[in-house]
Amino acid sequence: MIKKLSIALVSLVLLALVLVAPVAAVDPTTTATTTVNNTTTTAVPTVTISADVLAAIANATNNTTTTTTTVVSNVSNVTTVATVATNVTNATGNIKVVPAGGSVYIGEAGLNLNTLAGIQNGQTLGWYQSGSNIQTNSPDATLVISDASNVYIAPGTQTGVWYNLETKTAAFTVKDPSVAMKIFDAKTGKDVTNKQVVEGTLLNFRIDSNLDAFTQRGVTGAPVTIKVKDPSGNVYVALYDDLKQSNGLVNIPVSSSSFFVKGTGTSGAMWDTNYKDYKDGDYKIWVESNANGMKDNYKDPSSGADNTGKTISSVYTLTIGQDTLAITSNADANAGVIRNNDFAISISGRPNQAYNMWVSGTSSLKGTDGEMPPAIKSGQNGVAVGSATTGSYVYNSAGQTVASDVAPGTNPDTGVSAYFANVTTDDNGKRTVGLSTNSSTKDQTYTIKVQWTDANGEFKSDSVKVKVSKGEVTITSSGNQSYFLGESVTLSGKNTDSSNVYLFITGPNTPTNGASLTDISAVVNGNAGSFTQETVNTDDTWSYKWETSNLNIDAGSYTVYAVGVPADKDNLKDAKYATASVIIKKPFVTANASAATVAKGDKLIIDGLAEGKPSSVAYWIVGKNLFAYNTETVNDDGTYEITIDRGTTQNLASGQYFAVIQHPMGNGVFDVAPFKNGSVTRVYDTSGNFFVAEGAGRLQGSDAANALVDLLNGANIDDKYTKLSFVIDEPNININAIPDKNVGDKFDISGTTNLAVGDTVLVDVLSSSFKPTDKTQAGDFSGVSGSTTIVAGDNGNTWNFTVDASAFKADQYTVKVESIEASTSQTSTFNLLETGAVSNNTSAVATTAAISTVKSNATGSSTSAATSAASTTRVNNTTSTAPTQSPGFGALVALIGLGAVAFLVARRN
Repeated sequence: MIKKLSIALVSLVLLALVLVAPVAAVDPTTTATTTVNNTTTTAVPTVTISADVLAAIANATNNTTTTTTTVVSNVSNVTTVATVATNVTNATGNIKVVPAGGSVYIGEAGLNLNTLAGIQNGQTLGWYQSGSNIQTNSPDATLVISDASNVYIAPGTQTGVWYNLETKTAAFTVKDPSVAMKIFDAKTGKDVTNKQVVEGTLLNFRIDSNLDAFTQRGVTGAPVTIKVKDPSGNVYVALYDDLKQSNGLVNIPVSSSSFFVKGTGTSGAMWDTNYKDYKDGDYKIWVESNANGMKDNYKDPSSGADNTGKTISSVYTLTIGQDTLAITSNADANAGVIRNNDFAISISGRPNQAYNMWVSGTSSLKGTDGEMPPAIKSGQNGVAVGSATTGSYVYNSAGQTVASDVAPGTNPDTGVSAYFANVTTDDNGKRTVGLSTNSSTKDQTYTIKVQWTDANGEFKSDSVKVKVSKGEVTITSSGNQSYFLGESVTLSGKNTDSSNVYLFITGPNTPTNGASLTDISAVVNGNAGSFTQETVNTDDTWSYKWETSNLNIDAGSYTVYAVGVPADKDNLKDAKYATASVIIKKPFVTANASAATVAKGDKLIIDGLAEGKPSSVAYWIVGKNLFAYNTETVNDDGTYEITIDRGTTQNLASGQYFAVIQHPMGNGVFDVAPFKNGSVTRVYDTSGNFFVAEGAGRLQGSDAANALVDLLNGANIDDKYTKLSFVIDEPNININAIPDKNVGDKFDISGTTNLAVGDTVLVDVLSSSFKPTDKTQAGDFSGVSGSTTIVAGDNGNTWNFTVDASAFKADQYTVKVESIEASTSQTSTFNLLETGAVSNNTSAVATTAAISTVKSNATGSSTSAATSAASTTRVNNTTSTAPTQSPGFGALVALIGLGAVAFLVARRN
């Protein structure tokens, strides 16, 4: 090596030797005392060189002739790995001697602050918070130097500038050491830290630290060591480059904050990963510095281990792998991919290497629907779909290009082919590429190929086969496959073949190859818009709610097709499809009346079934001076119930009434409806035909009913109807003749009535002796009162009341039967003879004339049915008044419906 002594550096050393005492041996146990807020700690000061010392150094430099050692390289030509090169050249400096104002690091021991820094034993140094005035403020921490030639910078010492309190100048600066590193590809300059490289990659290192201040001490740099541990646990202190030279890793002199460590190999390589000693696998690499014992002295305070990031870096990983190229697929090896699903292939090769990938051998496909290969998905990281570089790549010795080996056609969104791509691997030599299939993908086995040409002109490639199969399409219909026109039918199923399901219907009077489910127009093969479509869910299920209300079809049997592609009936050969049979029926309506004859004051119920699940039915009531219209909600099961309450029938004139129940049919619209304009109400159909129902010129009674039916029978009216009639009559109660009875008899009083079944009547049986008496006289009468319920009989409705005369006295008795709701009553009499007496009356007493009272505007509430047995209260010849049990009065319900009776049901077919 060429040796020269630097005049400047030697001058500094000589002057230091003249001005200060020799440096004592390093003793890590010798510390300087620091007092911070009355607390004594161990710390190290920073020194500023005074002006007179600098002048002395300048003088010495001018009068001294020396030579300087120039460091040509930090690499020693070592012939064996076991030989360690020490790359730190101290030149004229000393790593322990700190200049005035220089930097020191926590953990350093044996530092000389006297020779150049001018610190004297016993001097006190001070540290100030930021913003302090060192001329006027007291220090926030102090340090007493006991031995200026042997100073230890203990952990916990405040970082920053320390001042000589005597001279008010900077003594030194304390720094917290930091060290890290990165690994680089020597040729490309790319960072490969914690990544994978292939065999033969040339590497070097970069050390990032704040240790460059060591150069202030006249040394080449801070001594830093790189350590490399192979997969077997061996730790290297030197590495071979591609020129078979060994590059030392110990005590590398770091002289800058980002220091590239380069070797003698190509592009400054230190490490040839293809060298025979370096096996494939994971290598652990780190960097550390123990300059002046800092690594030994400065430990992690919590664990006591090496202080990572301070004196030792994190451990980095480098994986060395073979220079191979491989491709795999995530598709099942046997089942492959069901069409309309995505799959992915994974490429493993060189890091950051561009490879050519394509769907090989598909040039025979047409590139149209059903003739397309899987497509490489656009927008993927590291994947250039339709790259011109790959398209023109010659992949065999015959000169065939990739573009000529794939199906024709381009992606309409990108304008390039989706069947090849230029794929660049990541830092670890990996890349996953997604491909998609749909209903246009031909079901067959495909070969996905990846290839590149190395520097020697050799092809390196790999391929994987992926089978694409058609999916399945299913369809089912809700319910029992029989539906009324106007109902909603839910069609559902699964489709693993495409992302949409295409529906059409065939049947009576529909287009031969199928019709849309929405308007029965003909579907067109290949025209998706002509079909009824439904999107398939992510779980491959689909569901479509078919509204049949406005369909222009007749009753009959139909077939619904579900297809994976827009193919009509004649083009299902290559399509996946399924069918469901449905029967469409015309809706109808029925009606039943609770009675044929209704007594005034009784309620009438009309109920029935409206098929086809309309939301409501309309009902009309037409009679003498009456024309009424309303609607009633239909239940989910198709039933409905219309109630004409007691208050309404109470006010109706006696006579015949007609009821018409109207079904809106498939369109859900009542095509015949009333329209009121002022005092005139007209009933119109959808063609404009009408008749006057109320007001001047109105039709009356049966004429209005016939006119309504005529409109409903119109050719352009799809509504169905049924009609019935009922009679409103005056209420009456009849009492059957009661023969003479004897005291002690138990007998029935009965009769007939036109009141409704379930109504309750009150019965009073009272002796003729019941009359006002003098206060001095005893009363002498007997009787009974109660209620009974009307039941259906063979020839009309009947009632019955049982009397127990065992406690009665012989007398003539009056029987009164009354309906409170209908405001009508009837009376009769009978004789009660003494026990054993024989009646002189050979025939039963005739029933007296009915007394019927009709109240107008009667109101009430629904009547609760009473028990059929009569409830009685007896008075046994005492002066007390016989109490009467009051029946529960029924409510008279609001007009919602129609009463149906004796029904002339005439249904329109």
